[in-house]
Amino acid sequence: MAIGKATHSAVHEFTVGSWQDEIDQSQAFSTLLIGIRLEKKINLELRRAQETVELCFVLKWSRNKATRMATESIVTLRTLLKAIIFSTWAVSAQAAPVTWELDLQFEDNGTAAGSFVWDSDLNAATAWSISVSGGLFSGGQVLPGDTFSNDSAGHVASVFTQNGFSFIEFRTEDVTYFNGPDRERVLRLGLGFSGLDVLDTAVALLPLVADTVNQFSLTSTGFLDCGNCSPVRNGNEGSFISSPSRTPVPVPLPASLPLLLAGIGALGLVRKFSK
Repeated sequence: MAIGKATHSAVHEFTVGSWQDEIDQSQAFSTLLIGIRLEKKINLELRRAQETVELCFVLKWSRNKATRMATESIVTLRTLLKAIIFSTWAVSAQAAPVTWELDLQFEDNGTAAGSFVWDSDLNAATAWSISVSGGLFSGGQVLPGDTFSNDSAGHVASVFTQNGFSFIEFRTEDVTYFNGPDRERVLRLGLGFSGLDVLDTAVALLPLVADTVNQFSLTSTGFLDCGNCSPVRNGNEGSFISSPSRTPVPVPLPASLPLLLAGIGALGLVRKFSK
């Protein structure tokens, strides 16, 4: 009887111990599974975090690069725009040419009539057409009429200053007169001590000035007509030329300006949305 109880007790202890071991093993296995699952989840989250960081880095780099490129393009286009605006302003700021009209009379009652265009930027006459009538010159010589024109070969217009006194003159090519040698026909106008600037501004009356400073007066009465430069006939004192208005100069709009403005606007939007 005692043996049976002992045997029963041993079997019971063995069974209880086995169950306890199984429970412990099951709990350990469950804990292991939970640990593995947590490790996988942690690793997954770590990978996601790493990918997020890398993506943010790439996106930030791309955004910065796009912003930088857009900024550089805008700066370049703005520079071009400033250059175009400046060049347009420079063209519009150029002084308009002035057309001067002549209706002059010489001492022998001969005439000089026509006009010339003065460009103050070039300090030169760029176009002219002036006709002088024939008449009686010094020494009793008679010269025929003639025409000074920029459309005629060999005809020139020039300016010069001597002893502070300025002149503008028009010359033909050499011509043969029936009673004289080959020589240029010259029409000379005295502008005075104010220089060539007096031709820059249109005025109703611009007096022609008598030369009183040079040893051999180049325009003793304000203007003259000569054959290089003798024989000569002088004009009437108190004569003038006139310019009622300026010749308008159109300022064209650069053809590329609208496209340039559109490009700057588009790049501005790109930079705005890339922020």
